[in-house]
Amino acid sequence: NITIHTVGKNSPFHGANIINHGYVSDKDTLIGIYKECDIMLFTSQVDNYPLVMCESLILSTPVIATHSLAANEVLSRVGGRSASNTDELLTTIKTKKWLETLYDKQSLDTISKRAESYFSIERMMKEYIDVYS
Repeated sequence: NITIHTVGKNSPFHGANIINHGYVSDKDTLIGIYKECDIMLFTSQVDNYPLVMCESLILSTPVIATHSLAANEVLSRVGGRSASNTDELLTTIKTKKWLETLYDKQSLDTISKRAESYFSIERMMKEYIDVYS
């Protein structure tokens, strides 16, 4: 009873309950997809700092991610973490206990407010400037 929406090129997922949106460059379209979803499943292993995770968290859509350094870097900013393995990932999705399991029982409102604060334009620009200074 789960419908999966994928965004991005070359989705490996296909089936009756899969909606592949492909590459989405329009932010309004992407925001509309985020708002329709209960969770975002982030499986990329190649992103170095996935802004889509930041955007999703700010819009109150929790992220469940496979283990990667990039996913952990983003999620740690809001008190979350990635799933340690596939079994934890699937159990978390099936039981709908993502806030309890991956976000230390924080409310979605708390996570969203932390994301809004941490991923603000001012803070992100300061971090980028500091890196290059």
